[in-house]
Amino acid sequence: NTNPIIFISNASQNILKGYVNIPVSASYKIIAKKIVGSITIKKYGESLIINDNNHSFGLKEMEGVTYALYNKDNELIKELTTDSSGKITYKNLDLGTYFLKETKTKNGYIIDEVIHKIELTQTNNEKEVSVSLTLINNLEKGKLIIKKKDANNLNPIKDTIFEIIFNDKIIFVGITNEDGILEIDNLP
Repeated sequence: NTNPIIFISNASQNILKGYVNIPVSASYKIIAKKIVGSITIKKYGESLIINDNNHSFGLKEMEGVTYALYNKDNELIKELTTDSSGKITYKNLDLGTYFLKETKTKNGYIIDEVIHKIELTQTNNEKEVSVSLTLINNLEKGKLIIKKKDANNLNPIKDTIFEIIFNDKIIFVGITNEDGILEIDNLP
């Protein structure tokens, strides 16, 4: 019989041909590629927006925030700091459980005390498993209470107008109440 015997892989590719009366031998080294994962963090920080004698808060990409990544045994894997686009990526991680902790933030912001648990698990035969997190830091804010009183008799003075100015811009205008009090929350 001179018909060739064809060995076929799962991907239906001819990998070895030979004739029955001619022995053929071959050896192959097959290496399975280890499945790895990555964790990407996109960091935003609250930002002050000043419009028409009022203020509100928006979000902006936040550079300079440091995170530590720990494995399930609480061993430090790596510390990284967000770039100018507010992003960091931990690459080539083994599949498994990780914990992410913010270790340093910028001045004027409240550090995120939450320890984020992250599972890198293969679900659909992916070659790489990726997890993305979007995290936000809030600005430190304060409360201001103004008590307006008459200097002579210490009686409260109502309907007094106050303006709060920040960086040469008015961010709040308010009027004292019947008790001469004006309370302002969420001041940057």
